[in-house]
Amino acid sequence: MGTFVSVYNYLTFRLEDPPFSLSHFVIAFIFLMYIFGVFGTVITSRLSKRFSRNLILKGSVLFMLSGAALLFSENIYMIIFGLGIFTLAFFAAHTMASQMIALHAKHGKSSATSIYWLFYYFGSSILGSGTGYILHAFSWNIFITALLFSIGISFLLAARNKDIKVL
Repeated sequence: MGTFVSVYNYLTFRLEDPPFSLSHFVIAFIFLMYIFGVFGTVITSRLSKRFSRNLILKGSVLFMLSGAALLFSENIYMIIFGLGIFTLAFFAAHTMASQMIALHAKHGKSSATSIYWLFYYFGSSILGSGTGYILHAFSWNIFITALLFSIGISFLLAARNKDIKVL
Protein backbone atom coordinates (compact mmCIF):
# COMPACT_ATOMS: atom_id res chain seq x y z
CA MET A 1 0.00 0.00 0.00
CA GLY A 2 2.85 2.35 0.76
CA THR A 3 4.23 2.13 -2.76
CA PHE A 4 0.75 2.60 -4.22
CA VAL A 5 0.17 5.75 -2.16
CA SER A 6 3.66 7.00 -3.03
CA VAL A 7 3.11 6.66 -6.75
CA TYR A 8 -0.26 8.41 -6.66
CA ASN A 9 1.02 11.11 -4.29
CA TYR A 10 4.07 12.08 -6.32
CA LEU A 11 3.46 11.15 -9.95
CA THR A 12 1.57 14.41 -10.38
CA PHE A 13 4.76 16.39 -9.68
CA ARG A 14 6.62 14.45 -12.34
CA LEU A 15 3.89 15.00 -14.90
CA GLU A 16 3.66 18.75 -14.35
CA ASP A 17 7.42 19.18 -14.91
CA PRO A 18 9.24 18.91 -18.25
CA PRO A 19 9.35 16.88 -20.44
CA PHE A 20 5.61 16.34 -19.89
CA SER A 21 4.43 19.78 -18.64
CA LEU A 22 0.85 18.59 -18.33
CA SER A 23 -1.86 20.84 -16.94
CA HIS A 24 -3.45 20.13 -13.57
CA PHE A 25 -6.70 19.38 -15.37
CA VAL A 26 -5.08 16.64 -17.46
CA ILE A 27 -3.09 15.28 -14.51
CA ALA A 28 -6.31 14.89 -12.51
CA PHE A 29 -7.37 12.24 -14.99
CA ILE A 30 -4.63 9.88 -13.77
CA PHE A 31 -6.87 9.07 -10.83
CA LEU A 32 -9.20 7.37 -13.28
CA MET A 33 -6.59 4.61 -13.23
CA TYR A 34 -8.23 3.45 -10.01
CA ILE A 35 -10.76 1.80 -12.32
CA PHE A 36 -8.06 -0.76 -13.14
CA GLY A 37 -8.13 -1.69 -9.46
CA VAL A 38 -11.65 -3.01 -9.91
CA PHE A 39 -10.40 -5.22 -12.73
CA GLY A 40 -7.55 -6.44 -10.52
CA THR A 41 -10.02 -7.55 -7.87
CA VAL A 42 -12.27 -9.30 -10.39
CA ILE A 43 -9.36 -11.05 -12.11
CA THR A 44 -7.98 -12.18 -8.76
CA SER A 45 -11.33 -13.62 -7.76
CA ARG A 46 -11.54 -15.65 -10.95
CA LEU A 47 -7.93 -16.81 -10.86
CA SER A 48 -8.22 -17.96 -7.24
CA LYS A 49 -10.61 -20.67 -8.37
CA ARG A 50 -7.93 -22.16 -10.63
CA PHE A 51 -4.55 -21.33 -9.05
CA SER A 52 -3.02 -21.25 -5.59
CA ARG A 53 -3.48 -18.02 -3.67
CA ASN A 54 0.22 -17.70 -3.02
CA LEU A 55 1.02 -18.02 -6.73
CA ILE A 56 -1.50 -15.28 -7.50
CA LEU A 57 -0.03 -13.06 -4.78
CA LYS A 58 3.52 -13.52 -6.07
CA GLY A 59 2.40 -12.94 -9.65
CA SER A 60 0.57 -9.77 -8.65
CA VAL A 61 3.64 -8.43 -6.86
CA LEU A 62 5.78 -9.19 -9.93
CA PHE A 63 3.29 -7.25 -12.08
CA MET A 64 3.54 -4.38 -9.59
CA LEU A 65 7.31 -4.46 -10.07
CA SER A 66 6.97 -4.32 -13.85
CA GLY A 67 4.37 -1.54 -13.75
CA ALA A 68 6.50 0.54 -11.38
CA ALA A 69 9.58 -0.04 -13.56
CA LEU A 70 7.72 1.47 -16.52
CA LEU A 71 7.40 4.70 -14.51
CA PHE A 72 11.10 5.34 -15.25
CA SER A 73 10.09 6.09 -18.83
CA GLU A 74 10.18 9.50 -20.50
CA ASN A 75 7.27 8.44 -22.72
CA ILE A 76 3.86 9.49 -21.37
CA TYR A 77 2.14 6.48 -22.93
CA MET A 78 4.55 4.08 -21.23
CA ILE A 79 3.93 5.85 -17.92
CA ILE A 80 0.17 5.56 -18.35
CA PHE A 81 0.51 1.89 -19.29
CA GLY A 82 2.84 1.27 -16.34
CA LEU A 83 0.45 3.02 -13.97
CA GLY A 84 -2.41 0.87 -15.24
CA ILE A 85 -0.46 -2.35 -14.70
CA PHE A 86 0.79 -1.16 -11.32
CA THR A 87 -2.72 -0.23 -10.15
CA LEU A 88 -4.34 -3.44 -11.38
CA ALA A 89 -1.59 -5.53 -9.78
CA PHE A 90 -1.73 -3.64 -6.48
CA PHE A 91 -5.45 -4.26 -6.06
CA ALA A 92 -4.99 -7.89 -7.07
CA ALA A 93 -2.21 -8.35 -4.49
CA HIS A 94 -4.20 -6.59 -1.79
CA THR A 95 -7.30 -8.68 -2.50
CA MET A 96 -5.30 -11.90 -2.35
CA ALA A 97 -3.31 -10.91 0.77
CA SER A 98 -6.41 -9.93 2.72
CA GLN A 99 -8.14 -13.15 1.67
CA MET A 100 -5.11 -15.20 2.70
CA ILE A 101 -5.07 -13.57 6.14
CA ALA A 102 -8.63 -14.66 6.78
CA LEU A 103 -7.92 -18.18 5.56
CA HIS A 104 -4.60 -18.68 7.38
CA ALA A 105 -5.79 -17.55 10.81
CA LYS A 106 -6.87 -20.60 12.77
CA HIS A 107 -8.01 -18.58 15.80
CA GLY A 108 -8.70 -14.88 16.18
CA LYS A 109 -9.58 -14.24 12.55
CA SER A 110 -10.85 -10.75 13.33
CA SER A 111 -7.64 -9.94 15.23
CA ALA A 112 -5.51 -11.20 12.34
CA THR A 113 -7.52 -9.12 9.90
CA SER A 114 -7.23 -6.07 12.14
CA ILE A 115 -3.46 -6.46 12.33
CA TYR A 116 -3.31 -6.74 8.54
CA TRP A 117 -5.28 -3.50 8.19
CA LEU A 118 -3.10 -1.80 10.82
CA PHE A 119 0.06 -2.53 8.86
CA TYR A 120 -1.70 -1.79 5.58
CA TYR A 121 -2.49 1.77 6.69
CA PHE A 122 0.72 2.15 8.67
CA GLY A 123 2.67 1.32 5.52
CA SER A 124 0.64 3.74 3.46
CA SER A 125 1.28 6.52 5.96
CA ILE A 126 4.99 5.95 6.49
CA LEU A 127 6.05 4.95 3.00
CA GLY A 128 3.45 7.09 1.27
CA SER A 129 4.74 10.26 2.86
CA GLY A 130 8.35 9.27 3.62
CA THR A 131 9.24 8.62 0.01
CA GLY A 132 8.44 12.24 -0.73
CA TYR A 133 11.66 13.12 1.10
CA ILE A 134 13.55 10.79 -1.21
CA LEU A 135 11.99 12.44 -4.26
CA HIS A 136 12.74 15.92 -2.93
CA ALA A 137 16.34 15.12 -1.96
CA PHE A 138 17.29 13.05 -5.01
CA SER A 139 15.42 12.38 -8.24
CA TRP A 140 12.48 10.57 -9.77
CA ASN A 141 14.69 7.63 -10.72
CA ILE A 142 15.97 7.21 -7.14
CA PHE A 143 12.39 7.52 -5.90
CA ILE A 144 11.19 4.73 -8.23
CA THR A 145 14.23 2.63 -7.30
CA ALA A 146 13.27 2.92 -3.62
CA LEU A 147 9.72 1.84 -4.46
CA LEU A 148 11.02 -1.11 -6.49
CA PHE A 149 13.13 -2.12 -3.50
CA SER A 150 10.06 -2.01 -1.27
CA ILE A 151 8.01 -4.07 -3.72
CA GLY A 152 10.92 -6.51 -3.97
CA ILE A 153 10.80 -7.02 -0.20
CA SER A 154 7.08 -7.74 -0.52
CA PHE A 155 7.85 -10.36 -3.14
CA LEU A 156 10.46 -12.02 -0.91
CA LEU A 157 7.96 -12.15 1.95
CA ALA A 158 5.32 -13.64 -0.32
CA ALA A 159 7.82 -16.19 -1.63
CA ARG A 160 8.49 -17.39 1.92
CA ASN A 161 4.79 -18.03 2.53
CA LYS A 162 3.50 -21.56 2.20
CA ASP A 163 0.08 -21.83 0.62
CA ILE A 164 -2.45 -23.78 2.66
CA LYS A 165 -5.10 -26.03 1.32
CA VAL A 166 -8.59 -25.12 2.40
CA LEU A 167 -10.99 -28.04 2.42
